[in-house]
Amino acid sequence: MSHHRHFVLLSALVLASHVNPLSGAGPVINVVPIPITPRSQEAFTQAYLNGHAALVQAQASFMTAQAELIKAASAANESNARARETLEKTRTLAIDNQTKAVTGFYERRKQWDAYMTLHPRGRGTAEQMSRYSKAGVPQRLESHQFERSRGAIYWPAIFEREEFVEHRAKLDRLFRARRLSDTGPASELYREVRDATDELREQLRAMIDELPPAQYVAARKFIDGLAQEIQVPPEIAGVAATVK
Repeated sequence: MSHHRHFVLLSALVLASHVNPLSGAGPVINVVPIPITPRSQEAFTQAYLNGHAALVQAQASFMTAQAELIKAASAANESNARARETLEKTRTLAIDNQTKAVTGFYERRKQWDAYMTLHPRGRGTAEQMSRYSKAGVPQRLESHQFERSRGAIYWPAIFEREEFVEHRAKLDRLFRARRLSDTGPASELYREVRDATDELREQLRAMIDELPPAQYVAARKFIDGLAQEIQVPPEIAGVAATVK
């Protein structure tokens, strides 16, 4: 064994130190011999073995640290590779989606052009255009809502509330005082009625949160119809005036 050879060599050196020096070789140095006993030999051997074991342990720790470093570097490289792969997949998917969107747009455009070729749109007739234009115009009140010969307004129940007392009284007075000439934007009464219906509409809008939707819509429609009445001449003696 290696430690045994080291021990023999050290023993030889110790024995050589016990030999007397040659005459004339210089001053005489008395060397105290060190006795070699089984116990000292065992202690030396144990010390050598302990030192060798510590060296081996240090080398093992270094190799372990080096392996961990290599492992960490490998994990980092793998993570970077996955990140690059994910980025590339995302970029490819974005390009693919954009291409599909453009292709879909032109495909739908082509289908629409083909449809329009088979079903060309013509201009509507005069009757259709007139019907479309009148669709958004407020309707006049029914006879049970407004008596045109006397200018009497039959208010829905919602307008019997205290909040509408002043507005209701003002419009009742304006329509009762209406004359045949009080029609259209040139009339002063026309402007007063429109202002009064606007105020009534604002008061109704302020109560929108506390009214059922159907009741609110019906009340709003009544106000719009009342405002429409002032644009048409009143009926006289039971005969309706001609609307131009």
